Amino acid sequence: MTYAVFKFHRNCNADEWIKRLSIQLLTPESKLHGFDAWEADIKIRGMTAKPTEVLAGNLVCSETKEHTISIVKFPKVLSTDKHLMIFGNEYLGCFTKVLKKNEMLSRIELFEKLNNNESLIDHFEANINSIITGYKFGLTAAEIEELKILQAAYLKPIEKWIKLRRKTLEKSIEQMPKFLLRGF
Repeated sequence: MTYAVFKFHRNCNADEWIKRLSIQLLTPESKLHGFDAWEADIKIRGMTAKPTEVLAGNLVCSETKEHTISIVKFPKVLSTDKHLMIFGNEYLGCFTKVLKKNEMLSRIELFEKLNNNESLIDHFEANINSIITGYKFGLTAAEIEELKILQAAYLKPIEKWIKLRRKTLEKSIEQMPKFLLRGF
């Protein structure tokens, strides 16, 4: 089986893609099945109980950085996707097998860590401007500037660590075999 992945649009969901592909590939609509998937902000703990189709959809969204996609399932393995390339950028690629649940969870977990890595600095950074406007601490402008300088010095090693962590996560993702193939 091959699963073809397309960008989702309000007027072009999985059912519409099935109609288009049926005409393009001269295949009865009844032989094609599809579903729409979206990138959900679901923590990895809640993902283990999800069906594999939901996990595959989430994984594709993570890899393509699309928030919503349509997946069409073909009854057989496609040897090439040249007939799908006519859809241009709307066609994102194919995968020929659904990975095992634990493989998908590992991939999704890496993408989730990478996504969360960018907001990690927010947990260490105090919003000094809110201290100025929201609270009456009696700080002078010079004291506020001094606090900002201290905070910047304190955050530099944390920012460096976050960048190194991002590089490590990106390297781990790059080392995984591609789940979604295009132009085969």
